[in-house]
Order: sequence, then structure tokens, then C-alpha cells
Amino acid sequence: MIKEAKMIISHDKLLKGIIAHAERLTHLFQHKHVTLMPILEGADFYCQTLRHHLELSYDVIPITVHSYEGTDRKELKVSKFPAGDLQGKTVIVLDDIYDTGKTMKYVKELCYKRSALSVFSSVLLYKLDVPEQELNTLDFSCFNIQNDFVVGSGLDYNGKYRELEGVWKFPQGAY
Repeated sequence: MIKEAKMIISHDKLLKGIIAHAERLTHLFQHKHVTLMPILEGADFYCQTLRHHLELSYDVIPITVHSYEGTDRKELKVSKFPAGDLQGKTVIVLDDIYDTGKTMKYVKELCYKRSALSVFSSVLLYKLDVPEQELNTLDFSCFNIQNDFVVGSGLDYNGKYRELEGVWKFPQGAY
């Protein structure tokens, strides 16, 4: 662990926020069967925690989309997406963090192309004040954070630090 890193959200606070969010989603979708679509690997912690507290009917279809190499945004690559259609399904796409919104926009469009009835987005962390942000693609978030580089609780840097409990801010250039 880099000693300059600073915890900005504790593990306990994350759990409380996700539980409160699960209660909101349960209320909003109480009479529907929903399909949770976590974007792996980042959204795994968020999805697993959320699932334990949802009180509604759901299935899970994980997908894999890559958009970063280190801190550099690259072309979106989908390496795992359901082969069949999503005919008539209500889909909630789950991701670890929302910065530019390009990944979420892309995945939501793919879901509609596969005939989903409705598609919602839900993220653990929403970054404030990100240039060129696609604001119209975000429906739900658990926490708002500053536009800093963060790791932990599913968020990584080149595959490292994903297992850290809580959310940690790294100073510029420390990674």
C-alpha cells in the first residue's frame, strides 16, 4: 500500500450506503423482476453486497467491459455480454464508479439493442466535476466523490488494490 494514500470512505460507511441503496431499489422495483448486470470485475463487491440486502426478485447476468489501462482511458472493449436477447427485461447495470459515463452509456445502448424493456444504471461512486461527463446516463449512485483517483472495494489500478477495504484516494503521481 502506498503510504500517501488516504481513506475517503470507510468499509462500514460503504456498507451502510449500499444497504440504504438496496432499500431504495427494493421500494422502487418491488413488483418487478429485475436483471442485475454488474460490470466485472470492478462492480463485483458492489453487486455482492447489494444482493444480500435486496428484497425483490432478480437474476444476475455479469458482463465484462474494459475501458482503462492504468489511468489512461482506452477504447471500450466488451469481452463478455449475454448472447441472447433481453426481451422485456428490466435491467439495472451496476458499476463501481461513474466518471465520464461513456461505459455506462455504451452498456445501456447494448441492452436496448438486445430488446430490454427498461435499463437503469446504478453505481457505487459518482465522480463530481468530470470534464465531458455523460450526465444523462446515470440513474442511481450510493456516494458522490471528488474527481480523484481512487482504489479499494472493487476499484483497482492495473489489477492492484481492488481488495482494500474502503475507498482510498491516491495522490497524483503516487501510483
